[in-house]
Amino acid sequence: EAVGDAMTVLLMMEAYLKDKDMTIQMADQVYMDFSSRMLKIVVKDRDVFKTHEEDETILLQPEGLQSLIEAEFKDLPSSRAFARPSGTEDAVRIYAEGPTKEKADELAKKIYDIIAREYT
Repeated sequence: EAVGDAMTVLLMMEAYLKDKDMTIQMADQVYMDFSSRMLKIVVKDRDVFKTHEEDETILLQPEGLQSLIEAEFKDLPSSRAFARPSGTEDAVRIYAEGPTKEKADELAKKIYDIIAREYT
């Protein structure tokens, strides 16, 4: 499943290569592609979920939820995850990334379950 804005990634990669005086072939030798998983969970009220105004990957409210999410991936190498409220519906979007599809799926499901226990 592809996630992101391809043009932004292309331009950022071009700037990075120029800054590091690297060729695309050199970058290909060190680049590692990770699997990702996106889920949506319907919640009672999306307005309960507040993210940092400058970084929507940081959940400020409900208090403590960000710590629970981080606890799920802090010991997993090459993994990350975040949850943010939908801008259009009473739902929360979950993004998880891991070294394999299975690990990304497992991480996303754990975060889904955490949110489901309290907010659906």
